[in-house]
Amino acid sequence: MRFISESARLDGQTLGVRGELHAAGRQVPLELDATVREVDTELEIEAVSMADYRRQGMTWSPLGILRAPSKLIVRGRLVRR
Repeated sequence: MRFISESARLDGQTLGVRGELHAAGRQVPLELDATVREVDTELEIEAVSMADYRRQGMTWSPLGILRAPSKLIVRGRLVRR
């Protein structure tokens, strides 16, 4: 899976990110609302969205653990060097 952002807009502590989720050879549009907070000299970002693997053309899970829709959680930290 890969998410490619197309645009981002900061509104206070919330970062709205729009892009495409790439998985199983397909791309679907996805919008994320991320919270941004400063930790020391770094920025910590956490975004939560719902994703439906069926929109990617997947019809089953090899482990049987995916439910539709599934919660997609993205966490990251931006570090200035």
